[in-house]
Amino acid sequence: MSNETLSLRLAAGFVLTLFTVVSFAQTAAQPGSDRNASKTPDFEYPQQREVDGFTLILHAPQIRVWPDFERFEAELAVEVSAAGDENPSYGTASMSGRTQVDLENRVVRVDSPTVDGVEFADVVPQGYREAVMNAATRSQLDIPLDLFLAYLADDVLSEPPPPGFNTDPPPVVVRSEPTLLLSVNGEPVKSDIPDTWLQRVVNANWPLYHSTGTNKAYYLLERDRWLTSTRLDKGWKAAKSLPDDFSKLPNEPEYTAARAEFPLKVSSQPVPKMLFVS
Repeated sequence: MSNETLSLRLAAGFVLTLFTVVSFAQTAAQPGSDRNASKTPDFEYPQQREVDGFTLILHAPQIRVWPDFERFEAELAVEVSAAGDENPSYGTASMSGRTQVDLENRVVRVDSPTVDGVEFADVVPQGYREAVMNAATRSQLDIPLDLFLAYLADDVLSEPPPPGFNTDPPPVVVRSEPTLLLSVNGEPVKSDIPDTWLQRVVNANWPLYHSTGTNKAYYLLERDRWLTSTRLDKGWKAAKSLPDDFSKLPNEPEYTAARAEFPLKVSSQPVPKMLFVS
């Protein structure tokens, strides 16, 4: 077994030993939720693409096959909407390609990815499938290594679980209305932002901030709009204003999405329900 193979296997086992639960559909590392590809690095998800008059949201790939760490097959959820259409069509795309592992940057680079098929939940007009085929394909695609480690973790689970490891299935929640999953891994870990009254919740799956100023509240960036609440588990509503300290966010990659959506823009989209898990 090569050193690289051993390193990947150990990393997968380490992820499980720490009992880490990651919501890959919305996050990789500490992602911004801004879905504009011009603002979001290639290895962060979800990603927004404008293709042939369509707007596409590409969610994080779910790895299905990765033999010898050389070639992968995956599926990813997609949202497609035509110009002026407020109700996107939902589907899945299957893709494949050769991979190169960059352990230092925790990224898997896919050379010349291909889209092998696209399926939608409902009947869609002509052009939707072609738009997905064109949007998901590029000369190189960067995918967070943690997504691949989750796939490797299946091998670890095939062995008897370590003491204290809980293999019980999680609860399944079904919602029939637009709902966002806000996941915080354990107690909120808040990182102070210099020269502001703001803190960034670094273990959340959305860009989430906490204001410790006069009006103490949480602020969550969802696409291009802000939601706010005084509690994480309930009370979320559309923000009507943002603390001025948002104008002082550092010029660093992890704040790119938040800086792009300040000042607050008025949104006509309905406020989704929030499902909080920790």
